[in-house]
Amino acid sequence: MSQIRYVTILSGNVLNKTLTIRKGTDAPTEELYQSLKSCLENPKELETNKENSIEFRNDEENGVASGGEDRSGLKVSLKLFLYSIEPDDINEGITRALHQTSVSYLDTLVLSFPGQSETSRLTLDTIQKTWRVLEENVTKGMIKMIGICDLDTQLFIQLHNWATVKPSIVQINLSSCCVVPPELSTFCKENGIQLLTHSDPMDILDSDKLEELMKPLESKIRNEDETREVFKWETKWILRYQIHLKARGVLSSKGYAAALLLI
Repeated sequence: MSQIRYVTILSGNVLNKTLTIRKGTDAPTEELYQSLKSCLENPKELETNKENSIEFRNDEENGVASGGEDRSGLKVSLKLFLYSIEPDDINEGITRALHQTSVSYLDTLVLSFPGQSETSRLTLDTIQKTWRVLEENVTKGMIKMIGICDLDTQLFIQLHNWATVKPSIVQINLSSCCVVPPELSTFCKENGIQLLTHSDPMDILDSDKLEELMKPLESKIRNEDETREVFKWETKWILRYQIHLKARGVLSSKGYAAALLLI
C-alpha cells in the first residue's frame, strides 16, 4: 500500500446503492462523491494488478442491468470528464466504460474538459488532439456518436468544420448560460446536431472534494510509510455511464469511475 501511486475507483451500479445525496446544484458532485466514497470504504474487490497501482471496485454490481434485453434494446451513454488530455488516459477511460457496462460499443460519448476550463480557456488545438482519439474509437466501432459540452459557439463551429467525424451532440450548462445562444441553436438545427442542456458543475470533483475523498486511503498509506507527510492527488479522468432500456425508457444502470494519480 505504501508504494501506491495510481488509484482507480469503480463504483458499480449506483442505482443499487443507498446514497445520501443533497438536492440542489451540487447534486451531481454529491452523487459522484458518495458513490466513490462508498466504494473506497467498502470495496467488494481490491486488486493491485500492475506496478504501484490499486483498484477499488464492486464487481458484483457491474455490467448491464438489462432485464434480459438484447444489446440492440439498450442505449449506453458515457460522459467523460477529462482532466488529462493524454491519448492513453482517454483510451483508458473508454476501455473502463466498456468494461463497466459489459458492452462492445457505446452509443454516445460526450466529452467534458473540467481540468482545462477552470484554469484557462480551451483552444482548438487542445480539442483537436482529444477529438482525434475519439475519432479513432469511432472508426474501430467502439463508439457510435460523439459530442462535447460547454464550448464557446465559435469554437464549436470550428471543431465541427474541422472534424472528420462530426460532433452529433453539444451540451450547454444553463446555470452559466441562461439563454441558448441563437447562433449555436441555428447551427445545430442546420447540421442535425442534438443541442442538449446539463446540470454538471464546471469541476465535478474539485480539489477540496478530492482531498476529502482520499483521506481514508492516505491514512492507510501513512500507517505503512511514516515518512510520507504530504499527499497531492491529480485526477486523470472521471466517467459516468448510463444504460437505458429503449423499449420502456427506463434507466437500468448508472455508475462512475475515476482514475487518480498520487504525485
